[in-house]
Amino acid sequence: MNVLSELDQTQLERKIRLLSFASLGFAHVGHDLPYSEVASTLQIELNQVEKWAIDGVSPRYPAA
Repeated sequence: MNVLSELDQTQLERKIRLLSFASLGFAHVGHDLPYSEVASTLQIELNQVEKWAIDGVSPRYPAA
């Protein structure tokens, strides 16, 4: 079975945003990364940037 068919749109959007966030962070190593740039790249509201930052560094464990 295709892995993509097992993921719903919400899960795919989350994964794309996390990958975009990681790429953005990598491109700014050693430099400031304004919240406004993160919000624009992830297509989220400015007040959601911290949530995504925390989500990006939080470990995820597969459901048992």
